[in-house]
Amino acid sequence: MKTISISANDLSEQHVAAWLALQRANPAIDNPSFHPEFTKAVAAVRDDVEVAVMSEDARYVGFLPFHRDARNIGRPVGSILSDFHGVVASGDARWDAMKLLRDCGLSAWHFDHLVATQKPFSEYHLALDDSPYMDLRDGYEAYIEQRRGAGATVSRAERKLRKLQREVGPIRFEMHDGNDEILDVLVRWKQQQLRAMNFVDIFKFDWVVPVLREVARRQTSSFRGLLSVLYAGDKPTAIHLGYQSGSVVSSWIPAYSPAFAKYSPGLLLHLELARAAADIGVKRIDLCRGRNQMKDSLASGAFSVAIGCVDARSVHRTLRRGWFRIRDFVSASALKGAPLRFYHRLKNS
Repeated sequence: MKTISISANDLSEQHVAAWLALQRANPAIDNPSFHPEFTKAVAAVRDDVEVAVMSEDARYVGFLPFHRDARNIGRPVGSILSDFHGVVASGDARWDAMKLLRDCGLSAWHFDHLVATQKPFSEYHLALDDSPYMDLRDGYEAYIEQRRGAGATVSRAERKLRKLQREVGPIRFEMHDGNDEILDVLVRWKQQQLRAMNFVDIFKFDWVVPVLREVARRQTSSFRGLLSVLYAGDKPTAIHLGYQSGSVVSSWIPAYSPAFAKYSPGLLLHLELARAAADIGVKRIDLCRGRNQMKDSLASGAFSVAIGCVDARSVHRTLRRGWFRIRDFVSASALKGAPLRFYHRLKNS
């Protein structure tokens, strides 16, 4: 197998066609994060996006988009915004992860939302986590019945929706609103939420909002950004930026107005999104890695994703595995809580 690295801006029509064919043939990578249009949206803003192009017998057999930093360390395309990543290839494709790294001239490639079923990366996993999803294969009503049967908060959400309509105004859901001002509101609400939770403000990076705008504007036959809004009267109560390819929607950046918090507007928006998405043939909404009350209420099941790093530097591999052992010890001990939150902030600074 031959692998070369090219700029994402140099992808040809033949590259894109082969990429799409590989993605469509492999259900494990059907999330729109793997669509070439997502990589192209990021590359329209950042000039450090490359793609490892894998070929065999004059055929393109795999693609891996990534960012390269000044130290030749690679990260998934979209960096902190990436909710799924891995090699775009057929399910039975064989490649060597370390050789892929070296062929691209990288010293390491970090991942934290890697599709865990990609076996060539398995020896480099440091931890596994769940990536929940909403199952719409049998339609919205079947999904709702399943969640009611699981004892989820769907019934309470329906009551809150009626209360919101009664107390604020008629409910209206827009699956996609291309208004830039709506995206500005989403960013402002999300920043407030991140500050309140003492999380890193991802919007401080000057490329993040332009990437969100690029994704929201992308409307092709096989990929589209979804800037969804739940209105009560003429007031937006919750906004969500996601994207769709094929029969899968990826939930990406959700936020809600603090003024309407008592109505659980984020939950209500996702239920309205599921209703509208099922009507156009969407079979699954990926909620992506991370636990919170809303995801627990909405999730029908979960995929496994991996955290780790392919690293050609043996010392760094040893240090990283040691860090994860310390992290697991702290998480399981009486040290968790405020000291653990400080530890995470220190690590991410």
